[in-house]
Amino acid sequence: MKAKLVFMTALMAFGMITANAQQVDAAKKQKIEELFTVIEMEKNVEASVLLSADNTIASAPALSSKREEVRAFFRKYMGYSAVKEEMIKTYAKYYSTEELAELVRFHKTPAGKKFTATSGSIAQDLTTINSMQLNQHGEELKKIFDSATASK
Repeated sequence: MKAKLVFMTALMAFGMITANAQQVDAAKKQKIEELFTVIEMEKNVEASVLLSADNTIASAPALSSKREEVRAFFRKYMGYSAVKEEMIKTYAKYYSTEELAELVRFHKTPAGKKFTATSGSIAQDLTTINSMQLNQHGEELKKIFDSATASK
């Protein structure tokens, strides 16, 4: 009986430690939510979700007749409301409350607003550059792949 009580107490303590590790204090959560508002996180996540859905459809043309269903699926599981709490935990993991306040201040400046407005375009441009590099040097990668598969 005593061993069972010790085991149950340890299990409860582990559960509380795990639950606490997943919680974000109220002040930090408020700063993260303020940052999300300033950087228009909801709008950006939703645009990214639609782009991902459309890219999935483009890579699997059979889905083109189910475009709205695919988009609905992506919104349901990857949309802002679906991932917001996990995003908050992720930001809380990497930023202190003070750093979050600095980010909010920065993103309210003209330079910060421009950074927010241009980040998506810059990311697209960088993806295009990577694709061009891969296309230009794809034969080299193919040789590496061929040598790896030939040796097996």
